[in-house]
Amino acid sequence: MFKSPKLSTALNYALNHQEVFMYVPLDGRLELFNNKTERVVKSLMMRRKS
Repeated sequence: MFKSPKLSTALNYALNHQEVFMYVPLDGRLELFNNKTERVVKSLMMRRKS
């Protein structure tokens, strides 16, 4: 279907989880991106490293 197996995998994942993804715009409490979580985890990992 696609030359890139990563793209094909990502599209298949999105299509298989389409119903769940539709809740994000309908429910204001849900976030599409998890930047807050990533920042917290990154800060914890940086502390562990030093």
